[in-house]
Amino acid sequence: MGPITRSALTRSALRAESLQRLCAQMGMSAEQQPAKSGMLLSIPAVDVELALDVGRMAGDFALNHGLSAIDSYFIAVAVAEAATNISRHGYPQSPGKLEIWMIERNDGVLVRIIDQGCSIDAAILDAARRYEFPDVFDDLESASEGGMGLPLIFKSMDLVHYQATADGNSLLLFKRTSGLSNMIQDR
Repeated sequence: MGPITRSALTRSALRAESLQRLCAQMGMSAEQQPAKSGMLLSIPAVDVELALDVGRMAGDFALNHGLSAIDSYFIAVAVAEAATNISRHGYPQSPGKLEIWMIERNDGVLVRIIDQGCSIDAAILDAARRYEFPDVFDDLESASEGGMGLPLIFKSMDLVHYQATADGNSLLLFKRTSGLSNMIQDR
């Protein structure tokens, strides 16, 4: 198998009926904010550089659909981290594929990442959700070089929901158009 290039990425705009069907599949009630527009990306889950490109595309989508520059950056980081983790850990033996749905809603941007790789252990997700980042300036020597992807995803998004089923894995990431990120805290 040759190197994966950007041409391996497929991108398509989502029609209104596809958006409504996807929102229904995700359990959104009729009273919730409807989807306004969206995009579907499909990539092979074998290339970390391609995962970074997809993160940038998700950030651009968010910026072009009402999120602030900083919140768009956090979406880019979260999507790149998730795609990288799936590429590295979800498909350890053989290549697979990812579908990344980006949906503009009236109240923010929703990203759904779907794969058929290995699922994430619930204890790992729980630990990532509760993780408190240390002040790296206190002790640079003990700062970890890895293992920060999941905690970073949880800290940078307003909503993170993961579900593993017999059909595959689904990761929902949502960022509100509020303008302030969870990463910014009063000090």
